[in-house]
Amino acid sequence: MIISHQHKFIFFKTRKTGGTSVQVALSTICGPNDIITGELVDDAGKVWESYGPGKNVDKFFTNHPHPKFSLVYDWFQKKGLNFNEYFTFGFVRNPFEIILSRYHWDIGGKGK
Repeated sequence: MIISHQHKFIFFKTRKTGGTSVQVALSTICGPNDIITGELVDDAGKVWESYGPGKNVDKFFTNHPHPKFSLVYDWFQKKGLNFNEYFTFGFVRNPFEIILSRYHWDIGGKGK
């Protein structure tokens, strides 16, 4: 997940939708105070040296890459930030394709 205070957007990363690639691409435009949860991994599977396990996660309530929407909304309220000023987005996938992708991931040795 990315919370970009600089560009006023929140990217909700979902599972099995190419979210890591989107997160890595978006991270290149993030400012110094923006929050990125989870690891940033390039297409070769290498964790980006500059971010390691996220960025500014100490300023957020979790380092989990997929926090629940309601918890993020509540965090904004507690911080006195206006959630509605941020463009929020994520990607979804056909449920059958998610199951099929997960099956191939599991039998294929997780990316081998």
